[in-house]
Amino acid sequence: MQKIVKMTVLLLAISIELLSQNAVLDKYRDYQQPFGYYYFQNGNLLDFNIKPSKIENFKERIESLWEYNSAICNSNGRLDFFTNGCDVFNKNFKVMKNGKNINPGIYSEQLFCKGGGLPIHNASIILPYQQKYLMLHSTLDIMEGDSNARLYTPRLSYSIIDIQGDNGLGEVILKSKTLINDTLSAGDITACRHANGTDWWVIVPQWSWSTTDSTDNNKYYRLLVTKDTILGPWEQQIGMKPNKRRFNEQVCFSPDGKKYARLRSRDGLMLFDFNRQTGLFSNPKTLSFPRSGFRGGVCFSPNSQYLYASMDSLLYQIDMQAADLNAAKEVIAEYDGYIEDNFWTSSFNTAYLGPDCKIYITPASTIEYLHVINNPNKKSTTCGFEQRAIKTPTKVSWSMPNYPHFRLGA
Repeated sequence: MQKIVKMTVLLLAISIELLSQNAVLDKYRDYQQPFGYYYFQNGNLLDFNIKPSKIENFKERIESLWEYNSAICNSNGRLDFFTNGCDVFNKNFKVMKNGKNINPGIYSEQLFCKGGGLPIHNASIILPYQQKYLMLHSTLDIMEGDSNARLYTPRLSYSIIDIQGDNGLGEVILKSKTLINDTLSAGDITACRHANGTDWWVIVPQWSWSTTDSTDNNKYYRLLVTKDTILGPWEQQIGMKPNKRRFNEQVCFSPDGKKYARLRSRDGLMLFDFNRQTGLFSNPKTLSFPRSGFRGGVCFSPNSQYLYASMDSLLYQIDMQAADLNAAKEVIAEYDGYIEDNFWTSSFNTAYLGPDCKIYITPASTIEYLHVINNPNKKSTTCGFEQRAIKTPTKVSWSMPNYPHFRLGA
């Protein structure tokens, strides 16, 4: 009997190790992070292959990298390609073969893609797929016949990139195919690795076009991306119904894959438990804030215990182990009033967990700095938040690449 138990434990350990190999293979997929600003056709590359990390200028000038930003690195941590929502750029910062105009539409083609990227963040995510890459992406457009020319997100599309194409510079071999045909939340695409350690759940919130009828505002689409196919979409309605037609600030999963956060500064912070086996949400909660701003972001600490919410001029920390999360909100920093060029403020915007276990926060305006939480696993002000901790070579605006947590295993 003892031998059987030992053999069972051994086989289980081997199975878990095999299922976690994808997390090992993907551990460097986010080690180079491009970001920039609309009016300055250049950008920054944050490189975690160097210790300590280093920021450099792009090697080449590109049409701008603004809010719309997703990227992917190879298994050695070197940038393979990225997108600004208009075009796909290869590792040499040139438009990839067949990479022009990945989000066709009146708004993108006639306005922002004439000289920059689309103004929505978390609107694309890139995953390894069929020994190639799958890029899921959404866009903004103007509803046909709408006299107010209001913007909306009409669909979720996908493209496939063969990184071996064009002599190793990459080629878009399947382009802008529709996966979900519905009015969706602007941006807010995120992904979490399935419990099997191999596949990916992709979550996309739906949005009601009407400003008064929010019947479907709490609907979430989910897709399952396996190694060779895309399953779904399936729908789930859960949680509060946002009652104001505003762009979301940010969505994210916790690094352990157990929590999902969706910040809408005008409506609050929505939190859900997440089942990595089924892809379903449960236990919805909404956190309110006494002060809210136009811009904001949300990010979990590396150990998933603390959630950070930036609300324009205030930065909150929330202990996810507290019995009452609303009571656990603590302001750990307030914007210090710094202004650049007699105009641009440096208040707090979107937040991203780097592979060095620090959290990087973009400014809510156009300056040459990033804010940093140096020790996000620590409570209260001991987390080491530093305003304008890093001076960047060029201007920064609102967004860094939308990466999933690649190091999450089975």
